[in-house]
Amino acid sequence: MEMFFKLGYNSFQKNKIINSFIILEITLAMIISIIMTSSILSRFKYYTPFKDYFESKGVFSVFGSAINNDYPIISTGYFKNSLKKVESIAGCYSPWLDSKEFSFNYISYDDEIINKFIPSLANGRWINNTPEVCEAVISPNNENIKVGDTINLFYDNKEVPIKIVGMLNNNAKIVGISGMFGSEYDEKFNYNSFYSTYNTEFEGKPLLIVSKNMSNIGYQVSYPALIKYSDDITEKEIEENHKILSSIQQGFLLGENMEVIRENSKADLFREMLTLLPIIISVISLTIISSISVSALSTKKQLRNYTIYYICGSRWKNCVLINACQSLITIAYATLGTIVTIAVIIRTGLSEKFIFTINPTTIFFSSLILIVYFLISMILPVLIIRKTTPVTILKKN
Repeated sequence: MEMFFKLGYNSFQKNKIINSFIILEITLAMIISIIMTSSILSRFKYYTPFKDYFESKGVFSVFGSAINNDYPIISTGYFKNSLKKVESIAGCYSPWLDSKEFSFNYISYDDEIINKFIPSLANGRWINNTPEVCEAVISPNNENIKVGDTINLFYDNKEVPIKIVGMLNNNAKIVGISGMFGSEYDEKFNYNSFYSTYNTEFEGKPLLIVSKNMSNIGYQVSYPALIKYSDDITEKEIEENHKILSSIQQGFLLGENMEVIRENSKADLFREMLTLLPIIISVISLTIISSISVSALSTKKQLRNYTIYYICGSRWKNCVLINACQSLITIAYATLGTIVTIAVIIRTGLSEKFIFTINPTTIFFSSLILIVYFLISMILPVLIIRKTTPVTILKKN
C-alpha cells in the first residue's frame, strides 16, 4: 500500500495546478456548507429547547401579574392544582426586588426554563436556581456592574445580596414575550413569541435574571408560560382550563392553544428553510459538476503514466488504487485548508458577523463534501480506465 501512496503523491505533484484548484474548491465548499448548516440549525435553536411543549397538547399563556382572589399567584404550582391534567409548566416570574442605587428590570424562571434554555452570554455562566447566595445574570449596562460583583437589593425592606455570575450579550434572546419590556406583541404567535430580544438602550435599563427558589425573595407569576397537558385530555377539559385561566384577575392577557403555536412555528421554519434551499442546491451542484470535470481531466492526463506503470509490472486495475491515493492526499490538504480557514474566521471575529458554528452536525455535513468528491474521484476513473487499454494508450502516444 505504501507504494500506491508514493505513486499517488507523485501524480499529485505532477498536477499541482489542477490539484490546487480542487483543494480550493473543496475548502470553499466545506466552509459554505458549515455556514449553510449553521444557518439552518440557528432556525431551530429556539424551537428545540421547548419542543416537547410545542408538540404536545397545551396552551401558551401570557400573564401580566397573576392574581387570584386579590392574592398574587406566587407559583406555577397553582395552575397544576387548578387546571385539569397538567403535565408540566415552563413559567416566568417577577421577583419582588428593589434597589436604592440602581434601576433594573427583573425576571426569574422556574427550573424547566433554567434547565432547557441558556441565552447567549458575553462572559460568565448561567444561573443556578438554588444557590447559597442568590445569583443573577445581568445585561450590558452603564452602571459598570460586571461578572463577579455582588450587589445589594431589597425585598420587604430586608437586604438581599445578589451575586452576578454572568452577562448577556447585547440583543440576546431571552425567555420573556415581546411587550413585557416595551416591544409589541407578535401578530401571529409561534415559538418565537416565547422569547424577546433584550437591548438595554431600547429598554432604558439593564435586566437582571435572578435565581427563582430563594427563601429571602418574593415572586409572582408573570410574563409567558407554556402549559403542557396530558395526551388524554379532552376538548371539554381544555375549554374548562381556558375559562379558569381567563378568570385570573388582572393577570391573564391571552392564551393560544399549542396546536396553533405548533402550526405557525412549522410554517415559519419551513418558509425560512425555503430561502436557503436554492443556495444549498447550488453548492451541491457546483461541487458535483466541478468534481466530475476535474476528475475526468485529471484521469485522462494520468493515463500515460498509468500505462508506464503497467509496462513496469503494475496491474491495470491497480491504477484505480493509485488514483484513490492521490484523491486521499488531495482531501487531506483540503481538510487542512478548511481547518486553517475556520481558525482565521474565528480569530478575526468574522464568525460573529454571520452565522458560523462549529459542532458535530456542521462538521458531519461539511464532511459529506469530502465523501462526494472521493466517490466521484473513484467512480469516474474506473469508468474511463475500463473503456481503454494500455495498448490503445501506447498507440495514441
